[in-house]
Amino acid sequence: MRRTYLVLVVAAVTMAAARTDEGAKRDQEKIQGLWGSTEVTSAGKKVDREVRAEFKGDKVTMIVESGGAYTGTFKLDPGKSPATMDITIDDDGKKRTVPAIYEVKGDELKLCHAFETGDPRPSAFKATTKTVLVTFKRRKP
Repeated sequence: MRRTYLVLVVAAVTMAAARTDEGAKRDQEKIQGLWGSTEVTSAGKKVDREVRAEFKGDKVTMIVESGGAYTGTFKLDPGKSPATMDITIDDDGKKRTVPAIYEVKGDELKLCHAFETGDPRPSAFKATTKTVLVTFKRRKP
């Protein structure tokens, strides 16, 4: 009986991991390409500047109008609710990971990340003093 239970548990965990991997691949494909912001809120305040993002493979480049460019890698986990993204950027030779959540619906991408590197991952798509919330629209190359 114990052996049967153990086999069932192992099978369930393996199937869940496979679904998460498939979901990550599917979302990885959906997110590829160029995106331009339609709305940006930083630290609870609407910001009147454009953010552009380009996702290529597991690489991301974010360009903030009059604020610089950031390049790094990203990793998706669509198995969580909301789906999570870890963005690791090279900031003056130091790697830092920014915890985020994301949602892709057609040609719209919502991305909400912690305002500071040490802040916790947002749990909802809300503009707060501890988050940056960006809504993107897909751009044609």
